[in-house]
Amino acid sequence: VLDSRFGIDQGFETFDDDITVGMKHSPNMFRERAAEITNVPVTKWLRENGKERFFYWVHYFDPHTLYDPPEPFRARFADPIDRDSDHPLFSNPYAVILLRAGKITVSDEQVLRLEKLHNGEVAYVDAEVGRLLAEISKRGLDANTIVIITSDHGEEFLDHGGFEHGHTLYDELLHVPLLIRAPGVGLTQSNRDSVGRSVGTTVRQIDLAPTICEFVGVLSDPAFMGASLFPLLEGRQQKDRPVLSQGNYWGPSGDCWRQDGFKVIRRLRPGRIELFNIAADPKEQDNLAGKDPRRLDAMLKELNSMLDSITTKAAPPEPPTLSPQEIERLRSLGYVQ
Repeated sequence: VLDSRFGIDQGFETFDDDITVGMKHSPNMFRERAAEITNVPVTKWLRENGKERFFYWVHYFDPHTLYDPPEPFRARFADPIDRDSDHPLFSNPYAVILLRAGKITVSDEQVLRLEKLHNGEVAYVDAEVGRLLAEISKRGLDANTIVIITSDHGEEFLDHGGFEHGHTLYDELLHVPLLIRAPGVGLTQSNRDSVGRSVGTTVRQIDLAPTICEFVGVLSDPAFMGASLFPLLEGRQQKDRPVLSQGNYWGPSGDCWRQDGFKVIRRLRPGRIELFNIAADPKEQDNLAGKDPRRLDAMLKELNSMLDSITTKAAPPEPPTLSPQEIERLRSLGYVQ
């Protein structure tokens, strides 16, 4: 789904989507190249172009099903029964599609074992990110390179009775890491010697583009709906930003609105509505929809207002032209009905 044929290469001078080298798993399903293989062209590009101004996007895919961390991360994290990498748990790629279709189930005991394997893959990618940062340092780029690390989703391991991702709008899937390392930003005299700090304010991924623009002195595009994170990075307090989340590519689709410490989830099928006090109930276990109707009504009005504003601004999509084989492959992965 990150193939250049889908238009994601727009704006890039170089786009490397060759996943035939160092590929993990089946050649027909869940193509994935390991993080250490992904780092090879990254290092080569930095060596040849690192002295020029650049924007570089590196995408690591490893912490996905199928969970198959390399050593020593498998031995460090996996359940003893899963330390034999020749027989990985849940190793058939088609099983993921069958699971999403509701045709098979995974036991709670297996899910907890899978969580340990997933943790191993996260640790592996963390180590490879460390290698990339070391390469940046080796080339003397630390003083003028902004590094942003984030993710597009999390994973569920029985948090709400489910497994994997793409099926709910709870925070185990929506609350993702965001780390920003920027030279000279956020350092006052009182914290200049610190290694960093955590910001508790809620922010959105739509805030990243205007933040990057401000970093490099480029005017933010008027179409951006996010706002720069500079006030937070400089230590100035801000209230939480309202957050819209949408989608799902298996299970009931829905909309989600987070504002002022509360969060409403509206599933479009079967029409279920949930309201949570995130500050008091961060694991989203106490549905307040029937207990606080006034707040629920206000949250739904805000959600509908935001959706209406997006609809009026949205440009008509231009879908790519795909061959029957490409459409069938996307269908096999669950991205096309």
